[in-house]
Parts: sequence; C-alpha cells; structure tokens
Amino acid sequence: MILNFLKTRHFIFLTAILIFVAAFSFSHLTTRPSLWYDEGLNIEIAHNFLLYGKLDVSTAPGVFSGAPYIVGTNGYPLTMPLAGVFSVFGFGLKQTRIYTLFWLLVVLLSVYYIMKSIFGADKALITVAFIATFTSFYGNGLTATGEIPGFFFLIWGLFFLIKPERPNYLLTGLLFTLAAAAKPSIYLLLFPAFLIFMLLEERKKIFRKIFKFILGTILPVLLWIILAFPNPLSPNTWKNVILFYRYPFGQEFSISAHILKNIGLIFTHLTLMYFLLLAFIIIFWFFANGRANIIKRKFCIFFFIYAVFAFLYFLKSPGWLRYIFAFELLAFIFAPSALETVTKEIFKGEKFQNLAFKFALTIFLIAQLGYLFFFWTALYSPYPEITTSFINENLAKNDTYKVGILNSPAIASLINPLKKFQIIKVGESPVFGENPLSFPEKSLPRFIVTFAGDNAFIKGYENVLENNYFLLRKIECFSVYELK
Repeated sequence: MILNFLKTRHFIFLTAILIFVAAFSFSHLTTRPSLWYDEGLNIEIAHNFLLYGKLDVSTAPGVFSGAPYIVGTNGYPLTMPLAGVFSVFGFGLKQTRIYTLFWLLVVLLSVYYIMKSIFGADKALITVAFIATFTSFYGNGLTATGEIPGFFFLIWGLFFLIKPERPNYLLTGLLFTLAAAAKPSIYLLLFPAFLIFMLLEERKKIFRKIFKFILGTILPVLLWIILAFPNPLSPNTWKNVILFYRYPFGQEFSISAHILKNIGLIFTHLTLMYFLLLAFIIIFWFFANGRANIIKRKFCIFFFIYAVFAFLYFLKSPGWLRYIFAFELLAFIFAPSALETVTKEIFKGEKFQNLAFKFALTIFLIAQLGYLFFFWTALYSPYPEITTSFINENLAKNDTYKVGILNSPAIASLINPLKKFQIIKVGESPVFGENPLSFPEKSLPRFIVTFAGDNAFIKGYENVLENNYFLLRKIECFSVYELK
C-alpha cells in the first residue's frame, strides 16, 4: 500500500509542497521572521531547562523569575522538546528554527492524512497548499511559539472526537490539554467549545463522555502544574494566575474601546476581510450540502463554535491576529469543498463548473503566493542576531565581563546565563529581575543593552547611564553601552 502511494500524483504533489515549505523557510531561516520578544523567552526557557532543569527565565546568574506560569506564556509541549534538540544538536537560533520547521512539516502531513480520510485526497492536497502559501503559517510557525505545536494537538484531538468509528474522548481530552499547554491564550478556548459541541451533538450518555474527556486531561494538567507552578499549594500563586489571565492586557486596558476598534478592522484589514469572505463561503457550503455527511457536519459545527470564541477573544484584545490563527488554519480545511459548492451553484454544466472551481482555486493560491513573496517584508530583521553576536564577541574578551539587558529577551536568549543580568516585564505582569543600572557603582555590568524607544527601565537612572557608560554601538533598534 505504501509503495503504491509513493507512485501516485498525490505523493508527488505533497512532496513538492513540503519541499517548497522547507526551501522557503531556509531562504531566511533565522531572519524572517526575526527573533522577537516571546520567542526569546521560549528559547531561554528551553535552554535553562537543559542547563538547570527549570522551565523558567533567569534574571541573574543562578536566579530565576519564580513565575514560569507568567513568563512562559508558551508551554512545555513547545519548550521541553526544544531543550531536547539543544541537548543533541547544540544551542542556537538556527537549531531552534530547524526545530520549528519540523513542526510545520508535521502539521502539514497531519492535515493531509486527516483531511484525506474526511474530504478525499484531492481536497486534502488543496488544503495543504492553502496552508503552505499562507503568510501567517510562517510568521507564527517558524518562531518558537506554541501556535503550531498547539494546532497539531488540536487537529488530532478533533480527529479522535469526530472520527467515523467510535470517538475517543480520552485521547481528545489529552490532546486538547496539550494544545492548551502549548499556547494557553489560543487553545484554552477549546474547552468551552468542546462542552457546547457535546451539548449540541453528543447528548446521549453525555456525562460518561465528558468524564472520559476529563480523565484524558489529568496527566498533562498535572505535568503542567509541576513544571510551571513552583509553589502550587500556595494560594498566592493561583491568585497571581487568575489575575494575570483575567487581565492579560492590563487592568487599565479598555476592552470596550478595543472591541469597537477591532470591529472596524474586520472590514478594513486585508487578512480579516479575506477570512470573512472564506467564512461566508463556508457557511454557504454548510447549509447547501455540508450537513449531509455526519463527520463533515460535526467537524464544521466544532469549527463554528471555536471560531465564535476565537473572534470574541480577538475583539477584546489589542487587535493581535494571532488569536484567530487556529481559526484561519481550520478555515482552509473547508475552503476547497466550499469553493466547489459555490461554483456549482453559480455555473451550469459540469465542464464549466470544473473550470470555475479550478480558476477560483488558482486565484486564491496566486493571491497568497503573491503576498507571501512580495509583500511580507515587515517581519524580516537580522539585527537581533547581529546584536547578540556583537555582545558575545565582547563578553568573550574577559571572563569577568557581564551584560545587563533591559527588557529585551530576544537578545538575552542567546547569551550565556552566567554572563547576564536582565529585567523583564511580560505584558502587564510584575517586573522580574533587578535593574542592572541600580547596582552599586563597583558592581555595574560591563555592558548595557537597551531597545530603542523603550526607556521605561532607564527612567530614573539617566545619570547612572550618562556618568558611567558610553554608547559602544547602535545596531538599528538596539543600543549597546560599555563602561567608561
């Protein structure tokens, strides 16, 4: 069976798509997308787990934040395997990006396998092509964040929830919880979506089914608590967790104002308009013939439920599209069938219908490819790498040299933890670490690194910086100071 598949056009096209993804990713592996704040935190957490067995960020040599449940907003399903990669292949940004590329390829293969069993091989290939030409697939997926690993667990959890044979609620619970642990801000929404789905579709023996689901969540939840909550028996720990997730954007953040702004974005932002169009096409397909097949119906109903939660969370956010990333990838799963249904309704005659369907697919894919190659430039930057290389070269000149980093985890992540002090603030969380500029004069680190425009941690210490340091080098948005 495997040998026969290797000879088919589906294998050839699937292989071509995977090669395209790998080639495109390797073309600017460490610079597009650039190393950024959240990715820096995750790289450091994975590195510290390898070195010290702690999934936490270090604020000074041998000192950690003590709140990995806040600084580690992407969880252990992402960072623990990355630590394993570092142990085998060495530590670095290149190793990190090859690891994330592996996740991209695994997700594409998973989507093909699962979609083939539901929609057929042709439409599964089209879905894979849609995802592989989608800009955010690389923007969110090539950085070491939890969106893609979480989607991997989501898609397999859905498969076991709606598969034609007997659903496996235990495995669904396990996989959904791993997804939530990988990226809580996106995939915790799976739990209310699952509950509503069960009330709508699986009311027979519902309590037994939900009990099995809960059993599946126990092991990953326990592992999550052990790894991310240093003092799980302390009421103060859970108070901080509740406060952090209750006000993820800060207590002063105006939700009502951002809801109005984000509603306006839906009708003005190109990506949001694109997926609004796809959503209408999918809704049309669902009511036209998507309900005829019980598996497709269940899949689509779960998609609609999750989409509502995702959009509500997006609306109350600062307008970050990553909160609807899973919705976007799931939309591509239904897009081929939906487009086929629309073309059949508009055109008469099988020949014209087939031509119109192929033309629509071609237009969508060309549009995505064009945007991917010609308009996706904002995320390119070599400067974090250049800055860390420059700092590491100077630190290597003397074993006693240290660097103080002001709220720039992207830079701190690639520097020896024994050589750095850092102060960080994740969103509206408390400040972690001691400001290196507040040290006694004789203990000031040899170098200070700041991010341009972020003067919050310089404020009040301008005289310390002016009297003791000179600007050694400015690298685009980063400034490196050295002791006079």
